[in-house]
Amino acid sequence: MPTDLSELERQSQKALVDFLRAELKLAYTFREISQGTRDSSHRAKLLENVRKAASTIRHFEGRITDKAERQALNEAVEELEALLSADKNQ
Repeated sequence: MPTDLSELERQSQKALVDFLRAELKLAYTFREISQGTRDSSHRAKLLENVRKAASTIRHFEGRITDKAERQALNEAVEELEALLSADKNQ
């Protein structure tokens, strides 16, 4: 069990980044599934889940201390949001 504050911070950052990466992966999976769904109600729910995931990532990304990691997540969410915008226009 870590007692060093810097080790706790490192573990906390790793957990945060792992969580946000998983959230991002899930969002892309939901979006991909929505592309093959004919049921408009189901598609709308999937896309709402994608929006929620993007919002969650946006909420927590500022807590990431590693600038490169934060930038990579930010770019991935921007791409996801652009895809959502394109989906909206279909």
